[in-house]
Amino acid sequence: MQELIADHPELIPGDDINPSDPPRFLVIRSEAGVTAGSMDILLIDHKGIPTVVETKLIDNREIRRSVLAQGVEYLAHLKTEWNAQRMIDEGRAYWSHRKGNLDTQAVERLGIALDGDFLERIDSNIGSNRMRLIIASDEIPPELKQIIEFLNDASDFDIYGIEVQLFSGKDSNRKILAPRLVGLTEAARERKSSSTGSRWTYERFIEELQRESSSEAVAFADELLRFGEEISGRPVEWGNGKDRGSFTARLLAGGDRFSLFSVYTTGGLSINFGWSYQKYPDLGIDVSEKYRARIRKDLGIDFEQSSWERGWPMTDLLLLAPHKDTLCQIVRDFVDELSSTPSDRAQRGR
Repeated sequence: MQELIADHPELIPGDDINPSDPPRFLVIRSEAGVTAGSMDILLIDHKGIPTVVETKLIDNREIRRSVLAQGVEYLAHLKTEWNAQRMIDEGRAYWSHRKGNLDTQAVERLGIALDGDFLERIDSNIGSNRMRLIIASDEIPPELKQIIEFLNDASDFDIYGIEVQLFSGKDSNRKILAPRLVGLTEAARERKSSSTGSRWTYERFIEELQRESSSEAVAFADELLRFGEEISGRPVEWGNGKDRGSFTARLLAGGDRFSLFSVYTTGGLSINFGWSYQKYPDLGIDVSEKYRARIRKDLGIDFEQSSWERGWPMTDLLLLAPHKDTLCQIVRDFVDELSSTPSDRAQRGR
């Protein structure tokens, strides 16, 4: 069962979890380690919600006694020992071993890019206990279902049981798997769906930033929003954090997406060039370290490489406000390099 779900996470009945927006799942790895042991399967969904799947058979006595305690313990260790960057690193290693590519799988299975905004969403979910535990078995006993329903009603994290039954046809080579979700009450569904953050808007963002920061920071954020739309040729993308709003300027170039910068209602600004460092060699350019050094030289901000490559190395809006022309010129030069053709770059080299 563990192998089946790892190979086919669509066996998890997302329509039953949320009929209006069924979660789409991407496997990060099997046997994902924490101090307490190994999680059978660790997944992420399209909203950045980490999901732990524990697979048990009904003839295993643990299904009645310790499986829930073990699963909750895994979530506790996941909160303290894992973050978004570790998920990406472990996921890339897992998919590389399977002759695949995590970023490609994310686009195909989740319909998203693993950029700084999405990683921030993962970390936000972990920090606010928005995680999910799934107990998958061939049968969920009534007493276990009752406990699952109670925990689901009482906790911030989600916990479900999935019964995966196997049926064989007359042809022994033909088998049918029938998954069924148990443990979700309508009261829990309504309560948890109402607590989910909605996508931010310009008006809501500015109103929140005015509460958190000075008028100078608000004016600079507004300028950056207009600049981001101008330089990328497309609207900024609004975040959907529950407590912290954001917008991100992203460039479409060479059939791919590149995050430029993000601005937050907390008064922070992140420069996101480093997140795409693995994509640049495919474009025939090497710009990640070049622009990290330039930001250090021209803006006086020394981002550590690990923070730079995580995609959202944070600084303060007000710190950069006096240097907005320099910042905008750095972004323009970066966009020019990404947008030019290989022949253009070769010409510049000569």
